[in-house]
Amino acid sequence: MAEPRFFYGWYIVVCCFISQGVRAGLGNQTFGFFIKPLTEELGWSRAVLTGALMTQNIVGAMISPLIGFCIDRYGPRLLMAGGALCMGASMILLSQTRHLWQFVLFLGVLGTLGFAGLAYSVTSPTIAKWFVRRRGRAAGIATGGLNIGVAAFTPLIVFLIDQYGWRSAWLYLGLLPPLLVIPPARKIWACFLTATPLRQSHRHSQTQSSRIPKTTPAR
Repeated sequence: MAEPRFFYGWYIVVCCFISQGVRAGLGNQTFGFFIKPLTEELGWSRAVLTGALMTQNIVGAMISPLIGFCIDRYGPRLLMAGGALCMGASMILLSQTRHLWQFVLFLGVLGTLGFAGLAYSVTSPTIAKWFVRRRGRAAGIATGGLNIGVAAFTPLIVFLIDQYGWRSAWLYLGLLPPLLVIPPARKIWACFLTATPLRQSHRHSQTQSSRIPKTTPAR
């Protein structure tokens, strides 16, 4: 049997790495940079903002079973693409917010839908389907996108807020999730059309095992 030129599973890892980076770098981990300008312009206290953010926990708990159903029914591609679109739309709409109910709706509801579509609960089953021998390594690389995303996007967020204000910063940043996530999500679909995950993973494992030199005990 011919050895596969490249294991498609690593494409999946890169796609998941990017989605995790976008979710962390443009999500709640960097939201703190917007708190001060929000309170100064709109007059909201930090306690009010914190209470509004609690909506994310409530909405997240409500949609978790639905996300699991969608993963099984439709696969990761649609969830990742939909999550990127929701996340981008949330940030663009947040740039126009003027009332607390808008903030709760755009971030607490629409934003949570976006975060859920890019969550590790979506990427983890995808990686598990593609890897047998190196599943832990693949999962570790994918989750590394969380820290890399925060490190990469933090300087950009600070720069945009300082130079253009928080509204323009959210407007510009809202363009990034669809641009960065949807092309890799389409690549995941192409990989599924090209090869069956577990079958190719098993074949790849056999290929790797065949490279290990066999030894015979000394007589």
